[in-house]
Amino acid sequence: MKIWIGLICGIFLLLVSFWVLFHGYMPQVGVIGDGPNNTLVCYEFSILFLSGILTLSLSFNFKNKKLRLAWIMPNVFCYLLVIIFSTFVIENFEGMKEINRLTIWIVANAALLLISVFGSFRIWDWIKTGKL
Repeated sequence: MKIWIGLICGIFLLLVSFWVLFHGYMPQVGVIGDGPNNTLVCYEFSILFLSGILTLSLSFNFKNKKLRLAWIMPNVFCYLLVIIFSTFVIENFEGMKEINRLTIWIVANAALLLISVFGSFRIWDWIKTGKL
């Protein structure tokens, strides 16, 4: 029963985090229509997203939870950085294009994504073989 409660809560937190991201960037009219507060939206999204990932990872009965979390959390932060960098590049596309920095940001973001994916596969392989 504990596993199901953890799974439901983790999935709920992940869904709420994406809803916060969606709702934060919806056009709004009237007094609240001044535009999104990017810092607040990113902060709320990251807290809810990381809480959901942690809840999901803690709901399973792992052999060594602390060691797995020590490897998984930096990987989750790398994925979060990919999302934040992508949002930054999309918002500042024209400005970076004018000063010839767009290519550097896109290459750095792609490299960070590849590192994150490689880390995920390595952690998955370690868990599968019983090392972690």
